[in-house]
Amino acid sequence: GKEVPDASDWFFVLNTSRTGASMLIKILNTHEDIFCGDEQNIIPLLSVIFRSEHLFVKGENLPRIRFRSETIKQLSATDLRLIIEAWRKTQSNKKYFGDKDWLYGEDYSNLCDKVFPNHIKILSTRNVLDQLSSLYSQPWYKKLPLESEDRHQHILNDVMYRLSFNSKWKKKANIVVRFEDFSDSETSRHTIQKILDVFNLSFDNKGMENAINLCHLGNTVGIWRTDHLIANFYDRLKSENPDLASQLLEGVNSSPV
Repeated sequence: GKEVPDASDWFFVLNTSRTGASMLIKILNTHEDIFCGDEQNIIPLLSVIFRSEHLFVKGENLPRIRFRSETIKQLSATDLRLIIEAWRKTQSNKKYFGDKDWLYGEDYSNLCDKVFPNHIKILSTRNVLDQLSSLYSQPWYKKLPLESEDRHQHILNDVMYRLSFNSKWKKKANIVVRFEDFSDSETSRHTIQKILDVFNLSFDNKGMENAINLCHLGNTVGIWRTDHLIANFYDRLKSENPDLASQLLEGVNSSPV
């Protein structure tokens, strides 16, 4: 088949919930040369192209996407790319085009590599204890088991999944963006410039100030310490798996034990 065109003007933000990725894409979208979707662009399009039997619907516990094998055989990566590039023009004419979703680090990761060779990968991370404290406090999150023993195992599974996800993608990402690196104006400025360096772009002074003004973390770094659920989980973990407990305090860039 034909060689798939270079996709270095495409990017994907890989993240698990409550890492500050939504704030990150707001910052990216303030730049005149960058467009980033928010979990609504590429996934539905690919699903329609593949005539998937089951669609992933945001916010609902439906089956993941399943593709009909005969449809996959009919469309090459080059064919898909041509269709998607035509669709892209209906959304934005900016130089860099991307989307944010954890599925780009899961179900769609292999497909993205084939359809978008040399695309930019941005990994959004956060201290896992803070991340889960924020996640479990959301009114839409209803997955925590009622029994305390089940809850402990559920939290541990969530911790290990996020550590594994971060460990996998930090090796492949062009840049890792830590939630904690937006804690004040100066670190935010430095972090934003590092992100733009990946695109070979920059902000003028006004653009940078506008971007910094979007960095509202408040007192959300270390929130797990006053969250009884997470604090109790951590206390138990210290006795059962001290190495993992210690690792969780080191930040988001460690590999799972």
